[in-house]
Amino acid sequence: TRIAPEPSKYMHLGHALVFIINKAYADKYKGKCLFRLEDTNPEKATQEFVDSMDEDMKWLHMTYDQKIVCSDRMESYYKYAETLMNDGNAYVCHCTQEEVKEGREKKVRCGCLKKVKHKEVWNKMLEGKYDEGKANLRIVGDMQSDNGVLRDPIIMRIAKQKHYAKGNKYAVWPMYDFEN
Repeated sequence: TRIAPEPSKYMHLGHALVFIINKAYADKYKGKCLFRLEDTNPEKATQEFVDSMDEDMKWLHMTYDQKIVCSDRMESYYKYAETLMNDGNAYVCHCTQEEVKEGREKKVRCGCLKKVKHKEVWNKMLEGKYDEGKANLRIVGDMQSDNGVLRDPIIMRIAKQKHYAKGNKYAVWPMYDFEN
């Protein structure tokens, strides 16, 4: 089990309640409980909130088996993204947010899958050569799905804000669903 707050605000009673329940299940079934800081949104995650969460966990006497800081796993996210691209299951998309939305609504995949040199563009994304919103990595999903979220979701995006712990080391960050 796990508690997985984004360090973009202070913890609240809901966080504590979820953690207590998850910890109880882990203990009952002799499992592990993870404290997972989902800090891959450099626009929102801050050291202040990370520190306050650590303090709150101590104050509440909440224990866990392992602490995971998601931004420490960036190279792993990149590896999986590249595997998906190499297997033809992900592609770089240059469409605007509006074009992505329109394609999903119409259940039509954009032309980027067939016309972009994905690995070449991916490397340029990693090098910070694209501005935010100019390129994203998308999974090849089911464009006919009734669930719009499954229609070629964006899994990695460019974010150039300075990260509280990683600074400007990374320009491409995983979206929540891919991180998890």
